[in-house]
Amino acid sequence: MLSPIDVPPNSISVEEHSQITSSTPNSFIDIPPILRWLDEVEIELSPLNNGWEKWQNLGKIKGNLWVNEISVAFIPLNSNEKPGFNLPFPSLTLHALTPSSNNIPSHLYCQVDESDAPSGSGSSTINNNGYTNGIHESIEIENDNEEEEVEDIDEDEDEEIYTGEEEEFTPMREIRIFLNESKLESLFSALSFCSALHDSILPNGQTSSFFGFNQDQDEDDDDNDVEEGQWEDANEEQQGQGRVRSNFHSGGGPQSRFRPY
Repeated sequence: MLSPIDVPPNSISVEEHSQITSSTPNSFIDIPPILRWLDEVEIELSPLNNGWEKWQNLGKIKGNLWVNEISVAFIPLNSNEKPGFNLPFPSLTLHALTPSSNNIPSHLYCQVDESDAPSGSGSSTINNNGYTNGIHESIEIENDNEEEEVEDIDEDEDEEIYTGEEEEFTPMREIRIFLNESKLESLFSALSFCSALHDSILPNGQTSSFFGFNQDQDEDDDDNDVEEGQWEDANEEQQGQGRVRSNFHSGGGPQSRFRPY
């Protein structure tokens, strides 16, 4: 989620990082992240709720954008438009280059996981997609026969039937970053490089690698696949040929040694 800040996070250049790590530092944890990109941009946030109401009716907010290996930070140039925001990379669920269309210049589009953001106050409204304050309400249509044929609904009834059960839905916030088109590619590359250094957060709160798998769970599954006594050291005649599967402990008798490992 976005965190309000008034000053950019501490970061260092690649050269400074090389100098610090040329000898063993007192603590690797205290080394600031490497700054990968810095320039002036214009930002649009949507929706402007949960602390960002101050930006309403201001259009694009001009300021400086920092991209380091831990987070993305933005500080407005106009002090009246502060605070800015800090976005940790695990909460950045999507970033993509968007071409110009409908009088909107090309820009970089981002989606932010706001599941940890404080819930806003006020009445709930339901849009055409059935979403209520970021929660998707499931709609139930009554079925009366075993063949699951949908019963005709009276055209005079305007009221939809809601079960009241909430499906899992992650609240998202959109960020649009506008800058000179010639600099979009370098910003996209910096975001891609830094995002690859972090696991994503799944809806259940677990971390996921770049390929969408839970690395810890994957390693546990691999450990469980190993059978006791499956491997044995090669005898003297087989030394230099690696290790072979045991004929009798792998299950399946002598022919099992010819099966693929």
